[in-house]
Amino acid sequence: MTVSCTSVHGNVVIAENISGGALDTVGGAAYTDRVGQSYGWGKTFQFVGGYGRENWFHIPVPTLGVLDGSDMFLDRFDVLFVTEGDCAVDGVDYWNSWGATSASRFESIQRGPFRGDWSFAHEQDGIEIHNRDGTIQSVSDVLLSNTFTTRDRISDPSGHTRWRRPVGLGISVHVTTGPNDNPPRRITCHGAVAYWTDLPRDDGDPPI
Repeated sequence: MTVSCTSVHGNVVIAENISGGALDTVGGAAYTDRVGQSYGWGKTFQFVGGYGRENWFHIPVPTLGVLDGSDMFLDRFDVLFVTEGDCAVDGVDYWNSWGATSASRFESIQRGPFRGDWSFAHEQDGIEIHNRDGTIQSVSDVLLSNTFTTRDRISDPSGHTRWRRPVGLGISVHVTTGPNDNPPRRITCHGAVAYWTDLPRDDGDPPI
């Protein structure tokens, strides 16, 4: 079995919606409401005030199609980020770059909301749901993980077949804001890691 990984730094991340004041400047720095604020450790985006603001943030990931003459298959990926203030990651998609069609979209993973420090791959018990009236609802029996296992459920509904040679892997992260404007609502994107193997199926085994 061959196992490899590819990774990308958070400074490559771009926001989907940059028009009409969708984002705010980071620390007042010019143009950061469009391109974000880049640091050595990643890129920060800040939301404007108001409840229910949302945006997608897109991460292009180096794609390993063939290694040593063998087709490679996507097993899983990690998304690394930190949220600040009243905002949360509440959805993750992964895509092929064949175009914006339903056939190119691998899967939408509705998991979360993720809040706080997810700058490394780990699991966490419990989530917080921030209601519009400002109250917070805690749910303790939910296990969150920012590691996402990928399987081709279109050709194999059993969910044991890995994705074969994706053409340009893209990860899209959806962020939504809550009602509290203070402190500023930000997400810092640290990057992503994709894991690849030459085994087309997992046959019920855990991810590599």
